[in-house]
Amino acid sequence: MARNAAPNIIQNFRYVLNWRVVAGVAVTLFVVPSILTHLFLWRVESALDLEIDGKPFFAFYPGTVDLSRSSIVWKDRFAARPSSLVVRYPILQLLSGRIPVSLEGTNVAVSFGPKFSALIGHEEVLFDVVSARVISSRAVGLEIDFLDAQSKTIQFQLSG
Repeated sequence: MARNAAPNIIQNFRYVLNWRVVAGVAVTLFVVPSILTHLFLWRVESALDLEIDGKPFFAFYPGTVDLSRSSIVWKDRFAARPSSLVVRYPILQLLSGRIPVSLEGTNVAVSFGPKFSALIGHEEVLFDVVSARVISSRAVGLEIDFLDAQSKTIQFQLSG
């Protein structure tokens, strides 16, 4: 009876070890991208004084954030609610001083603050397509490489 007990204990230990390894890999695959995404969003929010509500809790693709269910408020300048908005950033530059960020969105409803609405001539605009590349840096804040926003009423095209 003692002979059979030892192999069972070893077999059970291997099962537990394999289960823990698999669980560790699964946690790493789900948790690390999510932590990187939240670190990126925190950096962008603090650098630009933005508020992003409805952030995704889990992120499965490092370097890509889907903000389709989010709302973005930038002080008294504007509030945006996209039906589709994908943000891409290089994860290797996340801890550096400069992060290039690409934005691609469709059907982005934007409510402008008093200053921007007086400048643009509209309080609310539904942009059919928004595409931008900006660089977030600690020293400068936000540098616009290019911005292309098209709607039926107005179009923005900026390049830096």
